[in-house]
Amino acid sequence: MINPSYISLYLILDVVAIGGINGYNIPELKRCGIKYFSFISGILGSKNILARTKQVRSVIYQRER
Repeated sequence: MINPSYISLYLILDVVAIGGINGYNIPELKRCGIKYFSFISGILGSKNILARTKQVRSVIYQRER
């Protein structure tokens, strides 16, 4: 598997993380320089889609400490 930080540092392309994305691994991906995330089952598979969407958005837009 290619390290996401390598991709985001050495390519002049926007990198989108797709597959296996959830609210728990987004902070790690953000630290690697990933800015865009695509995940469907992580939201649509939830019993409360609205609450899950709000939770994931808060993780995505949370500033690093």
